[in-house]
Amino acid sequence: MPHDCVAVINGRLREHNTQLSLSVSITHPERELIHIKTLKLDPTLPGRPLTVFATYCPICGEKL
Repeated sequence: MPHDCVAVINGRLREHNTQLSLSVSITHPERELIHIKTLKLDPTLPGRPLTVFATYCPICGEKL
């Protein structure tokens, strides 16, 4: 059975005009990347916060 948590959750979020943030991997195009939003602790400091991606599905726990 294919991993379809993202499609299921996006279907549920659609009525709230929301969807999960996903990214495309250039090195592994078939790899699913779920972006975990990060924020700067101190917005007055220069630079952007680090980008974090889940290695396991945050919904069902399956390895991505």
